[in-house]
Amino acid sequence: MTRSKKLLILLAVLVCCIAVFLLGSHFLSDSTQESGTQIASFETGKLESIRWIYDGSEIELTSRDNSWIYPADADFPLDYAKAATMASTVSTINAVKKVADDPEDLSKYGIDDPTIRLYVTAEGKTTEFDIGDYNSSSGYYYLMRSDDPALYYVDASLYETFAVKLLDLVKFEYLPETEIEDVSSLTVKSGGKTLTAVYEPDGKEGAGKNEVYFIDGTNTPCNAETVTAMIGGFLNVSWNSCEAYNVTQEDLAQYGLDKPTATFSIRYHYTASDESESGGRTALEGNDALLIGNKTNDEENDTYYAMIQGGKCVYTISEDTAKLYMITDETSLYSGTLLDFTEEELASLCVVYKDTTYDITAESGGEVDESGEAVAVTYKWNDREIPLSSFVSMLSGLKAQSIQTTDIDGIGDLLLSVTVCLQDGTQQTIEIYEFDTDRCAVRFGDRTRYFADESECDDLYDAFKDALKAMQDE
Repeated sequence: MTRSKKLLILLAVLVCCIAVFLLGSHFLSDSTQESGTQIASFETGKLESIRWIYDGSEIELTSRDNSWIYPADADFPLDYAKAATMASTVSTINAVKKVADDPEDLSKYGIDDPTIRLYVTAEGKTTEFDIGDYNSSSGYYYLMRSDDPALYYVDASLYETFAVKLLDLVKFEYLPETEIEDVSSLTVKSGGKTLTAVYEPDGKEGAGKNEVYFIDGTNTPCNAETVTAMIGGFLNVSWNSCEAYNVTQEDLAQYGLDKPTATFSIRYHYTASDESESGGRTALEGNDALLIGNKTNDEENDTYYAMIQGGKCVYTISEDTAKLYMITDETSLYSGTLLDFTEEELASLCVVYKDTTYDITAESGGEVDESGEAVAVTYKWNDREIPLSSFVSMLSGLKAQSIQTTDIDGIGDLLLSVTVCLQDGTQQTIEIYEFDTDRCAVRFGDRTRYFADESECDDLYDAFKDALKAMQDE
């Protein structure tokens, strides 16, 4: 091939490359121009009203003194943050793409009967926007502006902002910001029962180290997990929806809130910022109640009506949350924990087994893990080592199967009595008695009101017997 022919071929390739580049630039330019086309722009400060029709509901918000109101009802508890979001959304409306310059059959796009009609008024002029069908292929909604014949694609944000009804705009009521440990007492009323528990941050003598809630007037510990779930469920209540606002006492009957299914009240203290320039904080007391009413007729969600006592709105909450407060008996709040300790915390054990008392010491073997916790404990009775780790593990894991409100009658012989002494000086004692083929009766503190699983008690009994035999066989 001659040198001149090579040059001609290279020149032809160069021309083709330039043509492809120019053609691509042209299409890219067109695409860039269509993408992100601004359909409307309004200065937020000059917006006068926003009105929309959705699912048969028509709502209008108007601007007043740099805020928003619902003029149809001056007492409506409007969430100003939601109104501000709506104003921000309509301040600039962009299209993803122009679909058609002047479509003939608007029914193809749902524009003839739009999902949402949106009217924005600014500086005395009202502009209408019609949001049509959702196009599942593109993932966008069709939209037309009243004074523009073109049809556009817009993303879902505009639709989602205005696909709401009036009660979706209610500002939800919540308690002051406080912590679970700031609650000093709680009372549950349900099923004809009333239970009050008090918070004792330093615990009580004879109770487990982690037990800080007690039935009022007694030393009976509460189930901390149940109590904290109740308190947390109210302090951080998650309303599903608002069903009514500015309700009166007469309105409550239709929601079952005139005679609640359950009432949960708490007394708490919290600190609030002063309004003074110093910006200090003031300690305040609070006393609020959550009322649980009837179950709703919502076929898609299992919910109940609920409200804050003295509040103005009725809400729905999940069935799981509602049932936290529906106690069946006095023992619903009782703790199922019998002994609360870990092996590393033990100083000694006093075990009464077959009328013989065994005073056993617990000594750390000196081995520690990465956090510095002892991992090996040696047990000794009369200066002889006794292999009790399995017994101690079972003992610390023993739970109450059920609890009575009165002492158990008809208990049998004592199977085992154990006094646990911890290194911090605290002591706990349980006594396990025969009762029936399925249960053992347990005396804990000053009351014999607990039932434990008979097989677990037998395993505990056998574990101590095996430990004695292993010691004697050495």
